[in-house]
This record gives sequence, structure tokens and C-alpha cells, in this order.
Amino acid sequence: MQNITQDTGQLDTFREQQVARPTLRAGVQYLVVFFIVFVICNLKMMNPGGEKALVGKEAPMEKQVRGKAFVLGDNIDTDQIIPAEFLSYNPADSDERKFFAMYAMNGVPVEQSGLPDGQVRFVPKEAFESEFAVIIGGRNFGCGSSREHAPLAIAEAGCHTVIAESYARIFYRNSVNGGYLVPLETATRLVDEIATGDEVEVDIEAGTLKNVTQGKSYKLEPLGDVAEIIEAGGVFNYAKQSGMLK
Repeated sequence: MQNITQDTGQLDTFREQQVARPTLRAGVQYLVVFFIVFVICNLKMMNPGGEKALVGKEAPMEKQVRGKAFVLGDNIDTDQIIPAEFLSYNPADSDERKFFAMYAMNGVPVEQSGLPDGQVRFVPKEAFESEFAVIIGGRNFGCGSSREHAPLAIAEAGCHTVIAESYARIFYRNSVNGGYLVPLETATRLVDEIATGDEVEVDIEAGTLKNVTQGKSYKLEPLGDVAEIIEAGGVFNYAKQSGMLK
């Protein structure tokens, strides 16, 4: 009798799980749609003319990235990534949007810009493109204000991969939802291992970072559920591909 009661209880638990799973998925889909509506409303307030104020990249993320590393320290905030004085440019205007690239990382103190020695600009003066393919950061990358222009500025400069020990939540969310950056995490203190200018190779699917210059390899944390959104090119494309938006 005890075994029958136990089996019945397990069956009831299994049924509850099966009911809960689609309900949970529906809840996630609802949150995605809610976020999209919220962003659209904010975009209209920012730009009453109807054009998108901020537009993510349309191409899916690269599975492998190779190029020079740009190393920063801890607590790099959004005002350092793109100072407030440059937010007057209109990202919907292609002639003005490029200036977000020109001034990316312009607020980082010169002695901390391009560690370990500093004094390295992320984007050359009067240029619109960075020579660096990967940013290596420390803890709490992207802290400060919630401005979406920060990941946009990095992406506009031609860099779409950031590896840090941890991120400010809003910066991480903006990077993913806008399709601007692939924000990877690592438990290793890479800012003490890699120097600005080192040639690195990132394999996003394998979750590895190789310092080609020094011949060392490091493990990266998996992206998890956000990988699908990044692969789609942002939350809008993800919603369309998932059938949540027509």
C-alpha cells in the first residue's frame, strides 16, 4: 500500500511538472514581449519622428573572434565608455551615429586605458574604428547609468566581444537585448594575465579564450539562455524568429 501511495505521489508530481513547464515558457515569452513594448514606447519618446533611436547589429554573432585585446580594469562605468557630453548625437542618423565609435572609451582615465601600461586609446584620435577585436575587463564592467549608448558605442567601433569577471546587470541586458555585444564571463583574473595588444582568439561555442601571443588558454563561462537572443541579433529578431512578433 505504501509503494502504491508513493508511486501515485510521484505521478502527481510528474503531471504538475508537465503543466508547469509550458506555463513557465509562456511566462518567459510574456516578459520578452513586455520588454519589447516597453522599449518601443521609450524609443518613441526619445525620437518622436518615429525612427529607431538605437538599433542593434543585424548579423548573428560570430562563433570565433580573433584579433587584438584591449585591457581595462574594474568598475568601468558607462560614463567612461561613452561620456554624457557625446549623447547629443543621434544614433538613428548614420552621419552622427559614427561619432559614438569615435568617442568610445573616451572617458577612461589615460593611465587605465589599455593595461598594463595605459596611455592607449581604444579608438585612434579622429578615427571611427578601433583596432581591437576583444575587450578584457575586470569586475563590475558597465556599472553606472543605464544608458544603452554604452554597448552601442563599443559595437560601432567594430568590437563585439567583451570578456569580464562580472557585469553590471543593466549593461549586460542592454548588450544582449540590443544585439550589440557578446558579454562573456570568466572566473579568471584575465586583466592580470593579458596585455593590451596581445593577439587573442575566442571560441564562443567551445567557451575558450586563447592568448596566441603568450600561448595560454582560458575557460569561459557558458552564455546559457541568452545565447539564443545574441545569435538572433537581439531581442526583436529573437521575438520574430520565435513567433512572438509578426
